[in-house]
Amino acid sequence: AAAVLEREFGTNTAFVDNTHNDRGWGPRTFKNFKAAADEAAASRLYAGIHYRFAIEGGKPQGQCAAQAVLALKFKP
Repeated sequence: AAAVLEREFGTNTAFVDNTHNDRGWGPRTFKNFKAAADEAAASRLYAGIHYRFAIEGGKPQGQCAAQAVLALKFKP
């Protein structure tokens, strides 16, 4: 998702994520989409969902998927 958002909004687009405000966590500020993606990947390790090797392998896999999506030609 980060690569697709970068293509649409630029690589240095800062943003605020308010997704979990209703849980009392407050807004999260990111300097760019890659920073958010890196944090999301690391959160899987801290939560015990994935091992580090899976996270490191998943990043290039995500880039590959993003490039395939970005190469699609959509009808206007």
